[in-house]
Amino acid sequence: MKKKILLLSIFTVLLLGIGLGATHSNAATTGWKLENGKWYYFQKDAPAKGWLYVGNKWYYMDAKGVMQTGWLKLSGKWYYLQADGAMKTGWLSLNNKWYFLQTDGSMKTGWLSTKNKWYFLQADGAMQTGWLNTSNKWYYLQPDGDMKTGWLLLDSKWYFLKTSGERSIGFETVASKKYYFDSLGVMQENQWLEQGGKKYYLKSDGSAASGITNILEKKYLFNTDGTLVSGWGKINGKWYFSDIEGIVQTGWLTDKGKKYFLNQTGVMITGWYDEQGKRFFFDGSGALTTGVATVEGKGYLFDNDGVLYCGGWFPVDSKKYFANDAGVLQKGWLKSNNIWYFFNNDYSIKTNWLLDGGKWYFLNDQGEMQTGWLVDKNIRYYLTASGAMKTGWLQDGGKWYYFNLSGALLTGWYQDKGIWYYSDSNGVMQTGLITVDGKEYFLADSGAWVPTPSPSTTKGLAGKTIVLDPGHGGYDGGASAAGVFEKTITLQVSLKFAELLKSKGVTVYLTRNTDEFVSLDGRVEFSNSIKPDAFISIHVNSATATSAQGIETYHNSKDGVMPAESKRLAALLQDEIIKSTGAVTRGVKDESFRVIRGNQAPAVLVEIGFISNDKERANLVNSSYQNKICTGLLNGLQKFFD
Repeated sequence: MKKKILLLSIFTVLLLGIGLGATHSNAATTGWKLENGKWYYFQKDAPAKGWLYVGNKWYYMDAKGVMQTGWLKLSGKWYYLQADGAMKTGWLSLNNKWYFLQTDGSMKTGWLSTKNKWYFLQADGAMQTGWLNTSNKWYYLQPDGDMKTGWLLLDSKWYFLKTSGERSIGFETVASKKYYFDSLGVMQENQWLEQGGKKYYLKSDGSAASGITNILEKKYLFNTDGTLVSGWGKINGKWYFSDIEGIVQTGWLTDKGKKYFLNQTGVMITGWYDEQGKRFFFDGSGALTTGVATVEGKGYLFDNDGVLYCGGWFPVDSKKYFANDAGVLQKGWLKSNNIWYFFNNDYSIKTNWLLDGGKWYFLNDQGEMQTGWLVDKNIRYYLTASGAMKTGWLQDGGKWYYFNLSGALLTGWYQDKGIWYYSDSNGVMQTGLITVDGKEYFLADSGAWVPTPSPSTTKGLAGKTIVLDPGHGGYDGGASAAGVFEKTITLQVSLKFAELLKSKGVTVYLTRNTDEFVSLDGRVEFSNSIKPDAFISIHVNSATATSAQGIETYHNSKDGVMPAESKRLAALLQDEIIKSTGAVTRGVKDESFRVIRGNQAPAVLVEIGFISNDKERANLVNSSYQNKICTGLLNGLQKFFD
């Protein structure tokens, strides 16, 4: 047993010897071998040359296979091999200098960023400290080589290094403050500075003054960018004014023809301001208000010096104003000493005619509202007790007067609701038998003219005079559907009917015979000037419901001049048109349409069908159907005059 233990021990020693020879031993032909104080590494009995990677380390063997140590230059790059031959990476301290070997072992030069810090390695690889000038820019490397950023105090002088490390020159903004550094990068302080035609003041901490700043017991105004203000400047939402030297002003100020007031701190006043018993107002721009101004919806009047007028009447520039004790100007109606006045939207007193609330009033040259009789520009008016201009009928002193819609007193002949009246040159309505231009007329007690019977008393159509009125026309197209207009159909039917009537010996007049616009009043006036035996207005109906259909005829029993005759004519025409066309009848109806109101002849309005109904529209534009309508109209007229 002892013999076995002894053999095992000898075997272990032999194994250990082989392992030692592989690491810097001359005991084997493969691995490290020390010869004559130099190390070699053998591979297959031959020494390795060049770069060698063994045991996770790099070594360099020269042309003879000798392991190198210290600095090594290869292909323009420097490497450092430690005393054991292993290639160095990372930081290296050597002869009181620091170097940096990159991961490939090559020595770094220039800028190096590692672990969020910047360093600078000189051309010989030595780490830079202190000031560095590279690419015409200055940097500062701290004693540990770390590039400095931010503020730096050296020899009682302040410098500022940007985030790039570059030393600031000129203006630099740091933490919202502005600083100035000279050509050497030294921060300037306690001095005036002029740059680019602008002036700055650098305070004791080096920051440029901004806002209101006291310098040698004087107040100066600076913009937020540090520039000295000459004139207006806004600081923290407040306006100030400084003179040409930048000194803040206080008190009254005139600038570009406008007046301002700056309080004791230099702040420009806006809004109301009281001084020595006088009241002023400065608008949003700070300018002193003069003349008339509206403030928060109320009017005020200020003199040329900006002093507010209060309590009473004030004539200014040919206009007159009234202000209460608080200085508020009157607008609208005002009653003073039992006299009514009216003030315009510009607060000046109103004179002459006034339209208010749909009613007309008259105020004399003093602005006093008038009542009773008034003559203006040779026209007589009447103003009621409320001052409102009278229109229509007025009874005054037992006499009747009539005023048109313009308020003018009418004289001579005039119509009201289709009835004729006559007033003398004083505007007094006449009654009884009167003579005008050599002719006698009879006026009822109501003043209404009672016309003599129509001179045409013979029966039959021949010799009669008829006025036909084609509805609408010109820019008034009337009802329409599918591109068809009422004005076109009414003119076509009227022209056809006119020819048919003429063939029966009838004299026919049309209110229009082309596509032109004629007012409703104009149509009635035209008919009355003709004094026809009958008036027929042709129209086309329309409805939202497209199923609506049929023909209907209107007369006017409410305020028509000849209601009984008009009703009989309407019934005869409606009956005969239905017989001729076979259309649905919608009956005879009573309405106060304008063209059959005030018409001095039997007057009717015929709706000959619905343009909104497809079937009836097709009939209405059909020439044959139009002939049927004309035949029905003719038959109705013949029965009316028989």
